Order: sequence, then structure tokens, then C-alpha cells
Amino acid sequence: MKKVKPVSVKTIVLGRTGKTVIHTPLAVSSNAAGSQLNQGTSSPITDAVDVDNVDVPVFSPDEAQHSTAQRRICNSVVNWEKVRDKLFMAAVEEESLPEKAVCVVCKQRESTVRCRYCGPRQFFCSTCAHDLHAERNQFHVLEQWKDNRFIPLFPNHGAIESGHSCSSRVLKMFKLIDAFGNQHLFEVPVCDCESHAVTLVRCQFWPGSPERPSVGFHFKLMDLAEKLFLHSQVSVKEFSELILEMTPPLQPNFSTDGCDLDTIRQWMDNEISEIVPREKDLSLQWDETYVELLVTASKLKTQIAYAKEEEPSQVDILERKMLRNERTIAGLEKKRGIRGRWQENDATFQIIQQRLTAKKQTNEVLRLHKMASERIFLLELKAKYAEGQAIAIKLSNQIDKVVNSMNQGLATLNGLMEDEVAAFEDIKDPGRKLYCELNCSNNTDNVPAGIKKKLVHLLFLEDRCKEEKTLVKEEMLRFFTFLFAQINAITSYLDRESANRGLMSLLQQKIDVYKKNLQLLTSMCKDLVAFPNFEEPEETYQLFSEVEVETPTDVENLYDFSLFEDLECHSTHFRGWNDEDFDQ
Repeated sequence: MKKVKPVSVKTIVLGRTGKTVIHTPLAVSSNAAGSQLNQGTSSPITDAVDVDNVDVPVFSPDEAQHSTAQRRICNSVVNWEKVRDKLFMAAVEEESLPEKAVCVVCKQRESTVRCRYCGPRQFFCSTCAHDLHAERNQFHVLEQWKDNRFIPLFPNHGAIESGHSCSSRVLKMFKLIDAFGNQHLFEVPVCDCESHAVTLVRCQFWPGSPERPSVGFHFKLMDLAEKLFLHSQVSVKEFSELILEMTPPLQPNFSTDGCDLDTIRQWMDNEISEIVPREKDLSLQWDETYVELLVTASKLKTQIAYAKEEEPSQVDILERKMLRNERTIAGLEKKRGIRGRWQENDATFQIIQQRLTAKKQTNEVLRLHKMASERIFLLELKAKYAEGQAIAIKLSNQIDKVVNSMNQGLATLNGLMEDEVAAFEDIKDPGRKLYCELNCSNNTDNVPAGIKKKLVHLLFLEDRCKEEKTLVKEEMLRFFTFLFAQINAITSYLDRESANRGLMSLLQQKIDVYKKNLQLLTSMCKDLVAFPNFEEPEETYQLFSEVEVETPTDVENLYDFSLFEDLECHSTHFRGWNDEDFDQ
């Protein structure tokens, strides 16, 4: 008997949006009524078509308006949904070691190692896995079955040969990142015949630095990075984050940023300790204070003699200063038991004066160093704003004040220095030679000072972000409390006052708006702030299809026209109306 293929009905619908073609497949109904109607008959269509095996899409009236591409996408989604559970279970089953699995190489020993890079279901014993990956496939990440799970296995594969033999070569440990972003620790033989960067290139790895690198990146990974940079405009930061996301979480990261928050904070403490302890040690001792008072008394005597001849008005002021200074000297001599006043030509006086001058000079250098740092900070801050802005003008004025203070300190410093004379160029930058003793650090790390400064600034920024986060949480709670208070105030007003229906409707709408804002606030920030419970808002809108439509009612049943029949009213034409309008 000849089989008949399934057919469909082609319907062309002409509407305002244009012509639409609908293909409706004819499906055989398998319900009870259809079976009763077909009893005793044999149809070639039912014999040829297997309804259970043919995937016939069923369309609703709304889906009939969809295009062929939309229906194809819907059918694809449905078909994927059918196999979703099976795909999931298959993937889950492959994450365990099969029972009584035998090594695929020796076919004898029980397998305990898996290598997905070698192919699917490649299970090895420990011996075969090591032998297979000892001299080739060295960058395959093996997985060891342990405690009912697979963990990354990085066996000691030995050294990677670059093809260069030399009697002076030594093995150096490198952090090598393969084509998949996995990080490995491998020994590579290096020598003095060529640089370490060239040796890494021979091993198909791009060096991380031109001189004595410690990290290498596989050429295929660098090719991928180049294509992403040029084609997709992906930044280095995003590419690095992508590599970290692709790396399995159990795999170790040998190449880190080199420091953590504790290290950065230690750098901050070291930078502060370089200056603060010196300020404490530079406090004057009693003998240094005594010598300073004696030097001040000598200067005041000279100033008084000069003022008597040139500025008589300043004599009284200087004499009062001289009197206070003498009282302080007398009190110190009495306290320390000094019977005879020290003279400038005494050896003790000169030694203490040299020590005092050195301390004053160091104190002045420290003060200038702080002002130089402040000047650089203000200049960097001013560079962020355009000339003429109010904040830029304020910063310029502040810079001028700092520069004037530095010039005054420079004059004081030159007065303390006997052999050398410093200029403003020598003190304007914190990295100048004059501040070398202050900037010298005892740290043994190789992190550049500029990188340390950036990390310290980032740490400060993180601390400020935490403070801002706390403030935002408090602000959200205050906003929540405000909305809740507004709802309670309006609700209590509606319960207390008998307002008209219009006002009640507006107030109820206002309550709905506040509740909607509360719901939006809690949904957006529920992971950040624990909000109190509140009554969720009801529906604020309805679809037209959800509204119940009442049956048509005759107008005469709604309105009583008997009053008009009792009145003697004449037909009057209104402007803009005629009899034809009323007839319609």
C-alpha cells in the first residue's frame, strides 16, 4: 500500500501589517473520540504517520502570528529543554572515577589519574601517567582521584630542554603559563651564552621581562591576547581576569601580585617610621636647651645694641625678651646646679652647640621634606582640574603658600649650613639628594617605590570605599524609614478622617507608589542591607484581558425616560447636529 506523507494547510492572511503566511500541520488526534470514530476503518494516513515519533509543533492563536525564524527558535529551545536533564546527568556522571576502571595504557593496574587534555575518559595508573607525561605533554594538568573527588596533580616532570647545551648551564625555576592559562613551576636550563629571555623564547614562552625574567607566557596564549586586543579591544586587566576565571578553582596560582594588604600596610608603617622616630629623637636635651638659651641671649644683646641706634622703638620689646630669657637661664642653672655660666669658647659649649646645630638642621630638612611632599600632592591634584575653575584657583593659592613657607625654611637651613648653600631646586622635590637620608629604606624587597606608592593609594581608596559603603547603607535605611513613615502617616489619616473619595483615591495611589519604591529598594539592596519586613504592594495595574466585561444592557433599563414623556418638549436642532445624526 502506498504511504501518504503528512500534509499542512497553507493560509495567507492579509492584514494592516501586510501579508502573513501560516503553515498549519495536520495532526492525527489520538483521543478517545477519534478512536471511536475510526473503529472498523483503516486509513493509510494513520498507518504511514507515527504520531508519537513525529515532533509536530503546536501553535496557539498568538503564536500563529510569529515568523518562521521565531518558530524555529522556539522549537530549538523546546528541544534543548527536552534533553537538558540528560545532558546535566551525563556531565555529572563524568565527574567521578568509574568503578574498577583499568589503566588505558597498561590494561592491568587500576586507574587513579585522569587527563582530560589527552582525550575523553583517559584514565591512567600513577606509573603510566608519569611515564606518558614525563618528556611530552608536560603541560597537561592531570587529576588525581582522592577522597571521592578529582584534584589537580602536578607531578615533577623534570626540566624543559631548550635545545641549547652548555657546560656552564644551571637550572632555574620559572613560572610558566601554558596555552590554557594553567600555571606551572618548571626548571629551565640557562647559561651565560644567552639571556634568560632568549632561552624562554626557545621553549615557546614569551618572557615577562627582558632581563632575568621569572615568568613566561605560552606563544598560543599571547596570540589569543593579541587577537583580543586588536579585534575585540579587550584590556590587559580584563584578559587577565578572564584567564583567572577560566582556571579551575582548585589549581594553585603561582604567579601572584607579590603582596597582600598586610604587606602594603607594613610599607605604610615603614614610611611613617622613617620620619616619626627621628622627630622624637630630635627633641632637645637640657644641655642643648641651655646652650640655645645662651646663644639667644647673645643675639638679643646684639639686637638691643643695634636697636638703640637705628630703631629705638624696638628696644623695650627686645629688653622684655631679654628679661624672660635670663629668667629661664637662671631657673635652668639652679635646677641643674650650674654655678658658673658657660662661655662660648669652652669645649663643652662648642660640642653641645655642634650637636644642637645638627639637630636643628635635620629638623629643618624634615619640615622641608613634608612641605615638598605637600607641594607635589597639590600639583598632582591641581592637574585634574581645568584652569580657571574655583577649586583650581584655591589649589594655586595653597601652592603659593607652601612655596613661600619652603623659601623661609630654605633661608633658615642655609643659615645653619656653613659650607654648602641650598637652592629651591634642591628642596622642591621629595626625591632630591638633600632628602636622601630620609628616603633611604632598609627594605630588602625589589618592589619599586612608585609601585609601592600606587598600592598605598589604592589601599587608602579601598578604606574610603568601605566608609562610603557604610554611609550608603545608613542612607538606605533612613530612606526606608522615611517611606515607611509616610505610608503609616497616610494610612492613619485615612482611618481617622472621612475624606472624599477623590482624595482617598489619590492618597491610596500615593501609598502604592511608596510601597513600590520600598519593594524596589529591598530587591536592589537586599544583599547589602537587612531591611525590616513590610507588606508588599498589591497589583498596581491590570491588563485589558483580565478585566471582566459585563453583558450589554439596554439604555432604557438604566435610565427612566418617563419624565420626558410627561413634559411637552419640542424637537430642537442643536448646533452641529442634524436629524441624520440622531437616526444613527
